[in-house]
Amino acid sequence: MSNTMLSRIELAKRRCDIDDLVAIAAALQASPAALLQGPGAARAAHAALPTLPTRSRPLVPIHARARAPQAA
Repeated sequence: MSNTMLSRIELAKRRCDIDDLVAIAAALQASPAALLQGPGAARAAHAALPTLPTRSRPLVPIHARARAPQAA
């Protein structure tokens, strides 16, 4: 699903079909039923997800890393 399609669903400019609901639920790692039950059920499903370990140092973009000088 594209960002445009998701935005149109959020703004009620596009109907959310069952295949859209399934795709959104998969992206959120929740069941489609939890999304249909309302905010409380979705929060409970999200809270049950395992947490990812945090990094001890921040990520540095590749372009920001110092480059080794090239031999002439």
